[in-house]
Amino acid sequence: VFIETKPERVKGRDVLSDETLDRIHQAKPDFILRFGFNILTGELLTIAKYGVWSFHHGDELRYRGGPPGFWEVYKGDHTSGLILQRLTEKLDGGIILRKGILQTVRNSYSHNLHQLLLAGINWPAQLADQYEKSPESETSAPSATKAPITTYPTNAQLLVYLLKAPFRSLEQYRKRYFRSEAWRVGTTRKTAGEYAIPAEITWEGSGLKYFKADPFPFENGMLFEYFDRRTGKGSILNKAGQTILAGKHHFSYPFVWNENGVLWIIPEQSEAGTTVAYQMHDGEIVDQIQLLDIGLVDPTLVRNDGRLWLFGCDPAFPNAALLLFSADSLSGQWDAHPQNPVKFDVTGSRPGGTPFWDGANLIRPAQDNAQHYGRRIRLFRITEMSKTDYREEEFGTIEPPDGFVGIHTYTITDDTVIFDAKKHTLNPYHTRFRLYQKFRGK
Repeated sequence: VFIETKPERVKGRDVLSDETLDRIHQAKPDFILRFGFNILTGELLTIAKYGVWSFHHGDELRYRGGPPGFWEVYKGDHTSGLILQRLTEKLDGGIILRKGILQTVRNSYSHNLHQLLLAGINWPAQLADQYEKSPESETSAPSATKAPITTYPTNAQLLVYLLKAPFRSLEQYRKRYFRSEAWRVGTTRKTAGEYAIPAEITWEGSGLKYFKADPFPFENGMLFEYFDRRTGKGSILNKAGQTILAGKHHFSYPFVWNENGVLWIIPEQSEAGTTVAYQMHDGEIVDQIQLLDIGLVDPTLVRNDGRLWLFGCDPAFPNAALLLFSADSLSGQWDAHPQNPVKFDVTGSRPGGTPFWDGANLIRPAQDNAQHYGRRIRLFRITEMSKTDYREEEFGTIEPPDGFVGIHTYTITDDTVIFDAKKHTLNPYHTRFRLYQKFRGK
């Protein structure tokens, strides 16, 4: 039901007429979605079962007020946020229903605002579906923000923004065409109780035309992504240099899963639009199972309480929107979690390696891509993972080794840590391929 009304402005608050309130009562809504009002209080907030929902396009812990998404660009913040909240009588004290953190588009306010608007467009429908399946699943709390209330920029501030914008655009072009990511795969001994990367590291080879990344232990060696800078596509190789997976689509992140002694690879192949598990035998693929008809970004599997749980990011927001699915077995029916996306945060959503146990704690490595892609690994302790709820809390941080600027895959075996790390370099093959993409309109 869509109801259009003109409220009366009373001391900065919008007051609806008795006639409008009666119309809303008659509609018997489960929730009310607010568009375009000022402060709303009173009877309206309690008519619907789940209250009045309102978007705020900004991280409420840093910015209250407006304009949405502007001050993050103006100040050069690495991240921008948005929330969907249930309004309460307390100003700026709404119940946070969903929250998202995205990387700021620092050279364009319009693009930054667009991504914030797009990120939350499905949240009301997702929440409505969640509450229909699990009516008591609302567990969020009011925001405790004490952030300053922002207003629209002055003419002087707007002039500063306009002067900064072309230089930031030039910087973006420099990074895209002339800053290459040089990833390397490393192994090191694990120290009991420690997760930081020590100084003694054995490095795999690298070259000007390619790099190796996303390593996972496999049998007596490892699998990794081999990225060809000349074609801009990745394939999956083993430590001996043999190609395991290659094709017209990009392959990366060869997650390895042992199911009752049978080895499977679940790589990222989001360009193909599907998530597939490939069965391995004697170093070759002998069978495959399509798990999902969506191409998860960096699919990662873990077994907990007798059930399989599959993590991966939504390709529409590959660094922020974490999806979760579960099944009884690899070939079983995979059910989407009702809270999907279970997390929407560029600083710690995208999977970054095999989950592992630290005593009784199940730890999920994730990528922090806020400052730039693959800046660091953040470890999260899963505190609740069921068919109706998912929660995690930060456990630790893994910084790249000295001399490197990033790390985005981190896997622990019994006594070894396998990871990748990157430097930013100038590479002619990277520049040539980017220019080729530009002239092809990609």
